[in-house]
Amino acid sequence: MRRVILILVIVLVLAGLGVGVALVLRQNTGQKQLARAQVAVSAQRYDEAIEKAAAYILQSPDDWRGYYVQAQAYSGLGRYDDARASIEKATKLAPEEPKVWLALSET
Repeated sequence: MRRVILILVIVLVLAGLGVGVALVLRQNTGQKQLARAQVAVSAQRYDEAIEKAAAYILQSPDDWRGYYVQAQAYSGLGRYDDARASIEKATKLAPEEPKVWLALSET
């Protein structure tokens, strides 16, 4: 009987650790996606940046940074109407952020 209890305790502890690790990894996914989008913009891989920024926006629609990176990628492709639409969303979410307004003036 003690062995069964010990095994159950060990299984529960391991399951708890697994859930904890999964939660930590999931929380970092959005930030990683945004960072990858920024790297793609820097490398002039604009289509990839748009995809990654869109994925980030789905996870964090209230974060202006996703729209900002997406606008940079659209600008890199010469899609200025799309860039302007994205940057306008960013200005609504972060009216105090100067680089958003600067980007808006450039589109």
